[in-house]
Amino acid sequence: MSRTTKKHFKIFKGFVKHYYKKYRLSGWHIYFSHVKISGGHHANMWGDMETKAVTFRLGKKWSTKITKEKLRKAAKHEVVHLIIWPLFCGGWNRFIREKELLALDETTAQHLSELL
Repeated sequence: MSRTTKKHFKIFKGFVKHYYKKYRLSGWHIYFSHVKISGGHHANMWGDMETKAVTFRLGKKWSTKITKEKLRKAAKHEVVHLIIWPLFCGGWNRFIREKELLALDETTAQHLSELL
């Protein structure tokens, strides 16, 4: 079990900002958090479509060795989630089953992460 440091968090934030700009996203109020994340995830994000606020979170505990490349991939993956966030929220508001919507969102983000 590896633990992320303040340095890792700074690197993660830099990569998130890089991909946010690279993918021409705009209009979001971006926040960051360095916290314990359950479910075995290394990072995640959550946004609010009404306020256009998004928080990118880096997990404090990782199940693998932490490298700059893994931090880059985690940041990129979470920014891809932001790209498809409106789709996710649209589905959520139409009362699709949460499990199905989360699976669709994750599959799409993984696919886009490989392409972008």
